[in-house]
Amino acid sequence: MVVYLSAVPVSCGVPQGSVLGPKTFITYAEDIDNIFNNHQVQHHSFADDTQMHFATPRCLVHTIALRLQQCIADVSDWCGTRRLQLNAAKTEIMWFGSSVSLRALSEIDKTVVIGNHSVQPSDSVRNIGVHFDSDLSMHVHIAKTTQICFFQL
Repeated sequence: MVVYLSAVPVSCGVPQGSVLGPKTFITYAEDIDNIFNNHQVQHHSFADDTQMHFATPRCLVHTIALRLQQCIADVSDWCGTRRLQLNAAKTEIMWFGSSVSLRALSEIDKTVVIGNHSVQPSDSVRNIGVHFDSDLSMHVHIAKTTQICFFQL
């Protein structure tokens, strides 16, 4: 069976999976850097995934959490003006430090609110194939890698 497809003019957007998709998205989202610069938050982006990071002493965690919330609110507004949606359910936050320092932080200080969604800090996150844990011991990454190796054997 042969199916003939007719050409359809596209007035906006880029087909998913196209060669130009990633470059077009970067051009589309290029000005998001201004938001992070205005909040003095370091960041890096991988296509549609953006990560914010900075170092702070333990006594300033509460102010940093508020700064993060304000920055994320501005990013959410920016997304809304471009018909994009910030997915709070996929948003992760992680505090790095010694286990003693992390235990000294209150849950309220470590939690970030996005709209009406409260994001609790994670004990481990995966970033470009590497599992990071909050005390940077690499125990989670080693356990996951070992698990995959045993499965393959």
